[in-house]
Amino acid sequence: MYKIEDLPSNYPDLIVGMMKDEGMSKKEVCSELNVTPSAHAKFFKDDEKYKQAFEDGVSFAEAWWMKQARENLSNKSFNVANYAFQMKNRYKWRDTPLVAAGVSKNLSDRFQDKEIIGKYKKTEEVKDEKIIN
Repeated sequence: MYKIEDLPSNYPDLIVGMMKDEGMSKKEVCSELNVTPSAHAKFFKDDEKYKQAFEDGVSFAEAWWMKQARENLSNKSFNVANYAFQMKNRYKWRDTPLVAAGVSKNLSDRFQDKEIIGKYKKTEEVKDEKIIN
């Protein structure tokens, strides 16, 4: 597809529907509609209905993925690791670092600080020994 007129007349509903009903990504929707990456960029920039359909669809797709977890909380065969991987890659989810109460740095930062200080002290001790000898 290279012209917006080549899309079906109900393309906004199709875009939102695929993302809402199946959790499809933007690339999957474009593939289903035979829209190339360059045409997608052009349509997104030049056509407000196209842009709005994708903006709405992204929100619906994330909700679809979240629903998969909610509906499978008690399903022992639900692949939690795969789900977490999907969400981290699709929606930039991340593991929340542990933070001790009243401390502005998380635990991994504090351990890293101790390692750096430890290395620095060892380096300084070696320099001091060389000066004395």
